[in-house]
Amino acid sequence: MYRYLFTNKKNTFLFFLLTPLKAACDVAVSWIITEIIDNALAGNIQVFPRCIALFIAYLIIDFLLDVYLEHIRLNITMCASVQMKKELFQRLMHTGVSQYREKSTASYLSTIENDVETICDTYFFIIDSATEIVTMIAAIAFVFWYSWQIGIMLIVLTLIQAFVPKLFDKKMD
Repeated sequence: MYRYLFTNKKNTFLFFLLTPLKAACDVAVSWIITEIIDNALAGNIQVFPRCIALFIAYLIIDFLLDVYLEHIRLNITMCASVQMKKELFQRLMHTGVSQYREKSTASYLSTIENDVETICDTYFFIIDSATEIVTMIAAIAFVFWYSWQIGIMLIVLTLIQAFVPKLFDKKMD
């Protein structure tokens, strides 16, 4: 299944190369917002224009990366879909007449259209999951870089949120 993901190697490589850059840009946008708030609360007005300019620059870069990554993601999925359909069609062409007639034409069409689309949806999920995991790792790294105490508190609160429902679920049973 993963071999179709690498049908268009250039786009797949670009996607996995630019995904960490997008995650870093997302974190940079969050960082600059904290800088703007910290400077505004401290009354540090002289750095405010520089912070706003950085914020706008990061937003533009983030937007362009987002659009380009979405384009690459759609291209990867389209190439995978086309390759799967070609291979299915080739297999159908090499199927013997007696074996071909065992199933209805509708089942073959369903396989070519619906099943391939289901697999492509799975590719979307795999690619989206990879993006979200890289973004989460970058955000956690930034939080620890900013303040290790806040990072530990974040992890503890996340673990509490993960295990409290399981604890009450056991008690309710």
